[in-house]
Amino acid sequence: MERVIVDRFEGSIAVVEVCLGHMRNVPCSQLPPGTREGDVLTFDGRTYRKDVGATGERTSNMRSRAHGLFGS
Repeated sequence: MERVIVDRFEGSIAVVEVCLGHMRNVPCSQLPPGTREGDVLTFDGRTYRKDVGATGERTSNMRSRAHGLFGS
């Protein structure tokens, strides 16, 4: 099972980071409804699914880092 992170959307294409610095274009129609930038997805070779736990952890880590850099 592969884990990817949604980097950005370009029209009907989502650009996902497969591993550090390696990107892949995925049609938005293949992603779960409500997918947003920064979401962590798993891919089993056929279907993308949102990893809610990993997404929440990643979001929390990013907020902590931003708070450490910029305060409040």
